Amino acid sequence: MGEQKTIEQTFQIESPEIEVGLLGTRDKFVSLIEQGMDVEIRPFGENLKVSGQEEDVKLTIDVFRPYFVAKPRNPHSQYRYC
Repeated sequence: MGEQKTIEQTFQIESPEIEVGLLGTRDKFVSLIEQGMDVEIRPFGENLKVSGQEEDVKLTIDVFRPYFVAKPRNPHSQYRYC
């Protein structure tokens, strides 16, 4: 097997209410999600950065996809989710 590459994806969450539902008040669920999905999550206001091994990031994004605005804010991102 080849070596997995590390990637980072930045997305915009639809609303503050959804962000609290996903990440908990004061982002208390972030460490649980990070441990369970083996990724690093950095919330910045309405943006959510997910980084880690490519396969783990893709899986995390698939789980959170319904809560993201249609496209990543980074125009150079290699992934687009609708």
